Amino acid sequence: MTEAVAEIRYEQIFGDEFGSRYAFQAHHADIEERLKYFYANYMSNHLHFVAVSGNEKVVGIAAVQQNPYQDLQLWLPYVTVDTEFRNQGIGRKLFEQAVKYAADEGKELELSTVMDDGLLYLANSIRDAQRSHPGVLTRIPPELRVEPDEALQDEGLAPRAI
Repeated sequence: MTEAVAEIRYEQIFGDEFGSRYAFQAHHADIEERLKYFYANYMSNHLHFVAVSGNEKVVGIAAVQQNPYQDLQLWLPYVTVDTEFRNQGIGRKLFEQAVKYAADEGKELELSTVMDDGLLYLANSIRDAQRSHPGVLTRIPPELRVEPDEALQDEGLAPRAI
């Protein structure tokens, strides 16, 4: 049975603290499987946005990493949500936190290669972020780009794809 969204706690954790606080165990198997190719030193350079259930299970993770070649750009290497907790707005919330962090730091946020799951689950979040934080997102897939339209922003309507 899927846990209610109301029981989800969101945290920001930098680098090594993530591993020491939430060492992967069997109950994190779904997320661990998707992150297995990221080695510890790589993940230690990330600021993690973490969704934790009431029973301390990590159910979602997003990360930002400083682009080592451009001071004013962050990379978004991943946003992942446990399959049992999808379609509850957790990925959207994690993504929004990453975008807001980049905007607050005065930096761009470059999207990593957007996989099919990302297109499925984060398409509206990517479109919304272009409206709420214009110019922050870079490397946006063409099918998710929106044109600025002040009237739509003011009315709170969904943006049009261009």
